[in-house]
Amino acid sequence: MSERHDYEGAGYIRRSVIRKGREHETISPELQERGIRDKGAEIAATGIRMFRDLGGHRSGRTTKNRPDWVRLKAYLKSSESKFLIIYVLDRAARSVGEIAELIEICKQYGKRLITCYDGIDTNRSGFTADSIAEINMRATFAQYWSDKTSDAMTSTAREFRTELKIPWGMWPFGYARTGKGRQARLVPNDAKIGNSPSPAETARTLLTWYASGLSYEAVAQILNDHQYRHVDRHKQPKRWTREGVRAVVGNVLFYAGHIITHRWKAKEARIELEGEGTYLERYARHMKAEVSPAINPLITEELASSVIERRFKNQMAGRKSLAYTFLLTPIAYFGAQRLRGDSRAFGFFYCTRRAGVWIDAEKADADLIEHLGGIAFPPELRAAIRACVAERVGSARQQAAREEIAELDKRMQSLVDLLLDGQIQRTHYNERYTELDRALKSARAELTKEGDVERIMSTLSDLGSAIMLMTPENRKRAIHKLFERVEFDEKGEITRISLREWARQAFGELAFACRSITDAARSEHYANHAPGEQSAQIRRTDGLAWLLEHVA
Repeated sequence: MSERHDYEGAGYIRRSVIRKGREHETISPELQERGIRDKGAEIAATGIRMFRDLGGHRSGRTTKNRPDWVRLKAYLKSSESKFLIIYVLDRAARSVGEIAELIEICKQYGKRLITCYDGIDTNRSGFTADSIAEINMRATFAQYWSDKTSDAMTSTAREFRTELKIPWGMWPFGYARTGKGRQARLVPNDAKIGNSPSPAETARTLLTWYASGLSYEAVAQILNDHQYRHVDRHKQPKRWTREGVRAVVGNVLFYAGHIITHRWKAKEARIELEGEGTYLERYARHMKAEVSPAINPLITEELASSVIERRFKNQMAGRKSLAYTFLLTPIAYFGAQRLRGDSRAFGFFYCTRRAGVWIDAEKADADLIEHLGGIAFPPELRAAIRACVAERVGSARQQAAREEIAELDKRMQSLVDLLLDGQIQRTHYNERYTELDRALKSARAELTKEGDVERIMSTLSDLGSAIMLMTPENRKRAIHKLFERVEFDEKGEITRISLREWARQAFGELAFACRSITDAARSEHYANHAPGEQSAQIRRTDGLAWLLEHVA
């Protein structure tokens, strides 16, 4: 059943593009509506239902962004309207096929087609061969000029990209355009978005976090948590999404000051890094991108290379974990509470049971590395430590340790026999076995003290000399092998360090030897030198002195 309306006919208005800075348009929506209503009054129409496609880009070459045009065609098919008035034919469409469809609708459903400017009125002669040919001819010219304009724009864009190295069209988030035409330049947009940081700062932060190992989702979450925003085409602040982050990361060459001089299908893109050079140089070569004098780089070449490396590794081996872990995760503590650091608190360790405790994780890592990098055992200090440990252990002490081990072995065997004979309970056996085992380990440690101290000196010496050269993974592995926990105060300063069990007793002997050497050397120094004169014999490296003070 056809719809009934109070309107006798329909009118259609289209504005294809809103041009900034133009106060008056040749065919403005107001002019179109005035012409349509005047024509309606001329034919004594009692009412005209208006269909309007006005906001944004409403190209007559397609129906994609013209919802009211689609509604108009459905209305002509289902209503009892008698006519359709358009100000000029190309407002309906700039496509021969679309105009042909409109003619068929009007013919089939008995609608009168009227244009104000072109003088078309099918009520005079109907849809004859001549009138249809005239309409199609006008549609052909409309499409011709549309295609010609498109070709000219494409040619201009190609010239700007390939020859002048000037970006064409919309620019990526974080930039602002200055100048026009051949004088156009793109510069970082430092204007804040409300209370949020500027687009340029947001883009830099986003790329830095992505390069550090976070996924698109994690970066979007952190940006939103820290009140970073972007704006839509209506200049309204919006929250970040995975797709928004991915779009910014995909424009890394642009942010590094490069322009791609040929068309590139992003969905078919696959990062290929061949030849020599940095990741940025190799990727730019693959993408046929060149440095543009019209683009002020928003990020450094190092950051751009890091982002490209991350994308390439994801492409080859999959994504990394959402959480970014630091050097001291999970051995960092605040008192008895373990500090946490993940993607929701990026850049900081925080305490779940103590509000307000936020420790800069990067600074904490850097401080520990700096101190450990200063550890060294000069030959004279190493020789003095060996002599002190050997004297402290002594042959008599070692003989006593051997006798104690033999006695403990006998007692442990007797304990096993008692259990097998049923003379003691399993609970009593476990308690006694634990006590004997602890005593046995302590006695055996006496025999290996010299070797253990030598091992801890070698470990610390190697760590001090190579920690600056290690990869982050190897550096973390070496530190966690030696340290069990690192405690901080509210200011983020290291207050205490606990060693692993294998290094604890050996380091105790090392610390005792260092104090003994220092005390003896200080006494000798005061006896043989004038006040204020420094002796080389009592000097220790800064890193070793710091470690001796902080190890529990």
